[in-house]
Amino acid sequence: MLGLAGLLLSSAAGAEPVQEISVAVSTMIIQSPLRGGSVTAFEAAYQRPVAEAGLGRAVQWGGGLRTGFPFERASLPLEAFVRARLTARLGFWEVAAGPELGLTGFTRLEDFPLWRGGDLSRRDEALSSSLYLAFGAAPLRLRLGRFVVSLAEVQLGSSLLPAGATTRWQLGLVRLGGML
Repeated sequence: MLGLAGLLLSSAAGAEPVQEISVAVSTMIIQSPLRGGSVTAFEAAYQRPVAEAGLGRAVQWGGGLRTGFPFERASLPLEAFVRARLTARLGFWEVAAGPELGLTGFTRLEDFPLWRGGDLSRRDEALSSSLYLAFGAAPLRLRLGRFVVSLAEVQLGSSLLPAGATTRWQLGLVRLGGML
């Protein structure tokens, strides 16, 4: 409620708002050599620039939480992440791209039919890691006054420890946000 009030009230100094709160819906595919799965994900995120003026304003950092279904894909149906993004703005078009580091509970994958129940599949499952690193881009991001709309965000990542045991692709269907 306070966030909505902040969006509706202008700042007394008239400075452009810099903090962003957003919600998003995406589809995520997580795959290893022998197993895979997909999740419809819902995300709440916060980000702000490193500095309020100069070049530091183009570098943003933040974090958020992501959940999704089907829940049987997760030991805990939740992800927590931190991200850094480099942004460039031309009028109302503002692209953003950068890395994301997170912990995920979406580590339960289904065996591919050819490998179902085999020893290789069990060893593959033992390599699943909750820690991931991804790179994302938001090429269709529009900043309309105090509001942000982003379509077709893409993200490609991999599990860490061991690196590359699973890959993850995420397609952001829509992100709606507001500037505070």
